[in-house]
Amino acid sequence: MAIAGMISVRTTSRHIQAHANCSPPERLPVQIEPDSLATVAFSPDSELVAIGGSSGQVSLFNRAGEPLQTVEAERGMAVHVEFSPLGSTFASTSSNWTAKVWTRNGRRLSSLEGHRGIVYDASFSPDGDILATASADRTIRLWDVSRRQAGGGARLLRTLEGSGGWILSTLFSLNGQNLVSGNQDGTIDLWSVDGELLRTFTGHSGLVRSLSISPSGRLLASASADGTVRLWSMNGEVLQTLDGHEGGALTVAFNPNGQFLASGGSDRLVRIWDLEGRLLHQLDGHNGRIWGVSFSPDGTLLASGAEDGTFNLWTFGGLGPCN
Repeated sequence: MAIAGMISVRTTSRHIQAHANCSPPERLPVQIEPDSLATVAFSPDSELVAIGGSSGQVSLFNRAGEPLQTVEAERGMAVHVEFSPLGSTFASTSSNWTAKVWTRNGRRLSSLEGHRGIVYDASFSPDGDILATASADRTIRLWDVSRRQAGGGARLLRTLEGSGGWILSTLFSLNGQNLVSGNQDGTIDLWSVDGELLRTFTGHSGLVRSLSISPSGRLLASASADGTVRLWSMNGEVLQTLDGHEGGALTVAFNPNGQFLASGGSDRLVRIWDLEGRLLHQLDGHNGRIWGVSFSPDGTLLASGAEDGTFNLWTFGGLGPCN
């Protein structure tokens, strides 16, 4: 996928304002050559955005939407991209059953092989030393990706065996002692890093495609094929059900101050919610299912990517759209 030249062609504010006291974000459309996008991710310093999709390539942009580099990452679809906490490396997962770890400038450090199905998700531990990968083979694999490994390689530490079908999403807790995973059967599992299944959250009636943990570490958000986004306490209590997407909710992310969250879905819309379940904004800028949303850590940008190949950067005046 070659990247087309200039990125930001116009700014528009074609949004439904669902909350009277909120100013709508503005859209900076980013031009790329056709590719069904599956993932978007910001670097921890908010300076880079990585996107990946059906071409198998991972493309890096600066925060103005200007193309910087394209990495020939995978033979299959690049399903997920995740930066390490320090931002010096990133991981990509693939439909060809593998994951890879790269330096920020696109040099491959390691290829993680062993899964027997699509690798849907990856999450770095808070210290960046462990990478968790989640797969359609119903397992989570934990890899030592620390620089202590000779040549920057990776070593398999352990495999967690799930019981809820495909595992489509996984995240480390903020203290690095636990993991959560979203499953094909609609359940969410809470694990210790030692591999013990601690708790199973139930409530969704469709597969759980995406998870996000609030900056406080106290809340978990889940996006499900049942069309809802749910907010949970970390002991499995449902606190809010955000019902608005027509069709599946496919991706969810908290903003950096934890006061609201964004979701994307099969209805081609990005929705911004507060923690009370109120719809703040409905952002219309894609013509296909939205598979990825990611806030910049400084809170001023939201990236969204869809299967129609569109990639948008949405600008906020501060840490969020509402006072």
